[in-house]
Amino acid sequence: FVFDATTGDVGQVAIDTCADPPEDQILVYIMMPKKTAGMSIEYGRSNLDKTFMFVNKRPVELKQLEKVLKRVFSEAANLEVDKYPVAVAAIFVGRKERPNLDANLEPNKQKISLACLN
Repeated sequence: FVFDATTGDVGQVAIDTCADPPEDQILVYIMMPKKTAGMSIEYGRSNLDKTFMFVNKRPVELKQLEKVLKRVFSEAANLEVDKYPVAVAAIFVGRKERPNLDANLEPNKQKISLACLN
């Protein structure tokens, strides 16, 4: 599902992982557990071992998004102690937006920062 922040609409979309995103856009796809009874037991984790994030198909650590996923999952599950979800987040940054991507927080380029999230 895709959330359109400009209209507030939620829709379903097929993801073409071979296609590049439009040059002037940042596309974000997130797959998280559906809100159900007992979801915290089945899908809640105390660490990030089952939370996967990718930017332009490269595995990364993105602290800002990790915190958002943790908060959203914990609120949805009504948890007293926050937990990380079993989730996958894929961010595709278009060519014109790539200057806002700082991929050099560490030499291995695994920890990154997106200027639009600051």
